[in-house]
Amino acid sequence: MSHTTIELPFPAAAIHRAWTEESLVKQWLSPSAHINVEAGVFELWGAALPEAPQSPATRFLASRENEMLEFAWRVHGGEGTVRVELTARRDSTHLSLRTELPPMSIGMAHPHDFFTTALENLRRLLAGGTPAWFPEYGGVMQGDPSLRIEIAASPGQVFDALVNPAQLNRYIRPIARVDPQPGGEYTCGWKGGVR
Repeated sequence: MSHTTIELPFPAAAIHRAWTEESLVKQWLSPSAHINVEAGVFELWGAALPEAPQSPATRFLASRENEMLEFAWRVHGGEGTVRVELTARRDSTHLSLRTELPPMSIGMAHPHDFFTTALENLRRLLAGGTPAWFPEYGGVMQGDPSLRIEIAASPGQVFDALVNPAQLNRYIRPIARVDPQPGGEYTCGWKGGVR
């Protein structure tokens, strides 16, 4: 099981709409989606999802307006559940995302990583900010990857977060190994690591 929480400075109604209206879901979660919660439909598929399924990998389970959404997800050779709960606060909404998914093998895309990116896309959508960034899980990558991120921290703090195993273990996986010198090891549990 994985559990992620985030505090969002937006009303619960806006967040619930972003999870349950197809046109909004396509802007931050998966461009390949068919959503009609009233009819019991919550289908996601395509290259932006781990394993890049060509047919719907999700199905609707339950929803309570402005409070909760639950759906099943076929991934890693089995089916599990994803549950999103919203708790309205005075000036924000607490979002709790729990996944109970089949075990995965080393080297497979982890749903926690997917949802971490997705929740940032959600925050950006609700803030009216920059367009979403969708990972590409299908096929062979073409061209050189590039991503620009502005972080409200000093260069030293950012560097420490990238090379200090204790810091990496806080936000990636608790098995980071880093030797920050030419030819040194850099791995967070990925098959083969990076040298």
